[in-house]
Amino acid sequence: VALDKTTGMEARMMGETARATTGLEIPEVNRIVDSIVKMYENDYGSAPAGKTFQECYNVKTIEPTDEYMKVYEGARKKLEGLGLVF
Repeated sequence: VALDKTTGMEARMMGETARATTGLEIPEVNRIVDSIVKMYENDYGSAPAGKTFQECYNVKTIEPTDEYMKVYEGARKKLEGLGLVF
């Protein structure tokens, strides 16, 4: 955990993903989780810390930047590619 490296978008992703997995059979969810782990496990120890809240959001309006929204949308597309329906 890195100081100031968390935003509301992580909670949004967790909530949307939880809803998308509702009703799926456990073996299907396990398949999706295994696929996600395979995408990231080799880089786990050397992954960059990411950007700060101030770099991801307009601090005056508390809205995500266009760049951060593209990151979010890319992650969501990866999950859709694994079978989740949002």
